[in-house]
Amino acid sequence: MDSSPEALLVRIFNECQQAHASHRRHLKDLVKSRRQQDQQEFAGLFKRFVTPIFDVMKKEPAVERIVKFVASVVSFRDENAAECDAFLEDFVDFLLSAVDSSNKSVRYRSCQILSEVIMMLGEDTEVNAELWDEMTAAMERRIQDKIAGIRVFAARSLGRLFSDDKDNSQYRLSLQFDPSPDVRKAALLAIPVLNATISDIVSRTGDVSAAVRKAACSVIRDIPIQSLSIRQRALVLQRGLLDRESTVQVECRSLLKDGWLTRDCQKDPLILLKLLDVETNEKAGELVMQQLLTEDCMVVDNSKSLRDYLDHDGTNEGKIRFMEPEEALYWRTLCAHLHTEAQAKSSDAAKSRGAQADVLEAVAADKAQLLDSILPATVAEFVTLVEAHHTAGSSQSFVSRQLLLLANVLDFSDMASRKCAAASINNFLYQWTSPDRGPEMTGDGIYLGGGKEWSDAFVQLAKKVHATPDAFEEAMAQVALDLGKVCREGGAGALQWLQCLATTGILLENLRSIRQFPAHVMETQEMVDGLLIPAANHLVADVRRAGVRCLSLYCLSEEHPSVRVIRQLEEALVKSSGAEKIMAIKGMFDLLMSHGAGLMDSQRASHSPGQMQLPLLQLLADILSDQHDIYVQEDIGETESARSVAAEGFAKLLLHSKRFPELGLVRSRVLCDLFRMYFDEDTKSIPRLGQCLSVFFHNYASATPEHKRCIAEVFVPVLRKEWPGLTGSACNSHIAAIRKKNASQLSRFMLELLKHPLFSHQNPDESADFAILAIDLAREIMRFSSRKTLAVKAYKSVLCKVLVSLKFLPSRQKEIKVMRPLLSLVIDEMAGEKLLLKELRAMAAELKSLDSTKDETIGNDELETLLGNVDMKS
Repeated sequence: MDSSPEALLVRIFNECQQAHASHRRHLKDLVKSRRQQDQQEFAGLFKRFVTPIFDVMKKEPAVERIVKFVASVVSFRDENAAECDAFLEDFVDFLLSAVDSSNKSVRYRSCQILSEVIMMLGEDTEVNAELWDEMTAAMERRIQDKIAGIRVFAARSLGRLFSDDKDNSQYRLSLQFDPSPDVRKAALLAIPVLNATISDIVSRTGDVSAAVRKAACSVIRDIPIQSLSIRQRALVLQRGLLDRESTVQVECRSLLKDGWLTRDCQKDPLILLKLLDVETNEKAGELVMQQLLTEDCMVVDNSKSLRDYLDHDGTNEGKIRFMEPEEALYWRTLCAHLHTEAQAKSSDAAKSRGAQADVLEAVAADKAQLLDSILPATVAEFVTLVEAHHTAGSSQSFVSRQLLLLANVLDFSDMASRKCAAASINNFLYQWTSPDRGPEMTGDGIYLGGGKEWSDAFVQLAKKVHATPDAFEEAMAQVALDLGKVCREGGAGALQWLQCLATTGILLENLRSIRQFPAHVMETQEMVDGLLIPAANHLVADVRRAGVRCLSLYCLSEEHPSVRVIRQLEEALVKSSGAEKIMAIKGMFDLLMSHGAGLMDSQRASHSPGQMQLPLLQLLADILSDQHDIYVQEDIGETESARSVAAEGFAKLLLHSKRFPELGLVRSRVLCDLFRMYFDEDTKSIPRLGQCLSVFFHNYASATPEHKRCIAEVFVPVLRKEWPGLTGSACNSHIAAIRKKNASQLSRFMLELLKHPLFSHQNPDESADFAILAIDLAREIMRFSSRKTLAVKAYKSVLCKVLVSLKFLPSRQKEIKVMRPLLSLVIDEMAGEKLLLKELRAMAAELKSLDSTKDETIGNDELETLLGNVDMKS
């Protein structure tokens, strides 16, 4: 047998292609052979045997095995470290010379082998600093390669070469924005977990690719929960547990159970809930408890219950032990789960027979028994717990709300229980101060208890205590009457007004119609004249805002809105500012959705007959166009303005435009403002508005062909308004650059919307008809034919780029006839733009081929009819 080094390499490489099992044995043989001959000669021979791999781009198993073997030989280290390092550096230099090759297969295999070598290097391997920097620079170049597979290996390599500094911007950009999910996943799996990279890893839980989201959860599972911020913990769980892909949900459940709960929280759900700060992240806490209870991942301690917070031994008479927020959420979700399970098992038992029915009935009984042992023994004890936490002030507001929600699992069937709870409800409604707040208002000043969630929980309890809806409404009306007495007599402070209006708001919100109003307790006219309108004209802005809200709710419950109330709301809309104006706008849009613009305008006109009035939709459109709007910070942490609220309102109306024919008066103007707002820098401070407009545009464009025609109609006006320098006014260069960028993005976005397929069984040709838009674009280009400024030139170039991307349907012969002479004028106008000229001429040739009567020309009269009286040379 030939024992030469070349014959040895032939044999080893042939056998290593067959299976991974022989790699370790052949590695030892190869290293031994390397040390028995000249290092330079062996290195050259080894490279010669590796080189054929570079010609194979396809993923062949035999080639992949050879790549693994080569990487293991290069990265091998033993006691002869100096020799190993020299061979490593020499071969890495060889690979680095190939990573920038013009041949894609050479780049691919060199990056792959280099990536495998880097990943196999031990932590104690000493690599020349200069060589390390060269590898880093080479991989940063290759992470921008046009071949996704090459970028994958570059991302893997950079993950190991990563250093905690700001020079890794390209690697982070690929992690966030690379178009290939495989590249993003490779970068994610390779990135080291550092304080500087945790935010990058968490952000990938919202990736568009399910594989990347799953990989992100897998990486985060190995990160201690304490290393993440509270916001990041909640974000990961909410995204993962609610993900639309089951594979991501499974990985997130593993993260929750095996990682955070078992490893970091000693299997104690209360510790986990505390780390999530459930008072701020209630939704995340609910998801965690729901998941743990559904999968039986937590053991309920039968020795603990809500009764432990009550004083039963008399050692601390009149006192209770206050709950922590995580304890309140834990008990509330546990009780709700046990109640649901007991009912479900009992229902299943009723549908079953024999032994199965007995088993299910026994399970239901166990669940019910455990629930009874946890809940307070009586409704009176439950009321004591709620009252104690509520009277403790705003610091216990979250806990008191969780306790109120427990009413859903309590039994109020007997009269004594309802009477006890009703007394507590009345005590709260008549109490308008609390020990900790003094004369200051807490919460949002609109809802009972300072927030909508608290108010809703209170209403649930009140409805359960009062046996019928009529009894609930009567009780609320009586409280509103009693609290309003001081307000009507003129001796009430702002807090008393707010308490009364919050109660009145609950009553009006829960009325399906004003006819259900308990008139025997209080007349509606008495409520409007004596309470609501005076509140809307109060000196204190918070009282005025609450009064406007109640007036809006009152109008919503009416079959025909009251003229006087509409007039009052209109005054608030026109004359007020800040939060009060925002509330008036919300109320007006709700009334428009409920009653329609025609009825609202007719009621307004009947108040002032003979006087000229702007239509309500035009008043609201003026607010949308107001560029000097004031942003208001809401108590829930969101920022909103009159413009943002008006934008949301118009988005709803436009989606239901068939119900509101009056929208035609302001539709084009409103659409222009909405498009410009969507790309406005100020919109970034209102995430809710950005999300609302995103959903609106995509649904609006795909709903009907008429909506697409509306978008096409405003295409040119939007770009003209957004593009700087067209009117001749001076503009800051930085602002001008931003506006040009926004205008370019707007043109691409609107074009994308026009090309969206329709939702329903509409004619598909209608969604692909761009003839009128093409004519409008050509007219706009010729409109600026006499102006040669840089801004105008750039504007016409953008219009041309849109124009050449539009296609004409063969059926639109009249529009094709009109477009052909227009396009000739455009070609003459853009004579200096070589690239655009090529595309414009190709479009002209296509239109000529589509023209079924090439020799016929369109008359001037018909041309003017289609184009309007527009001077093409002006």
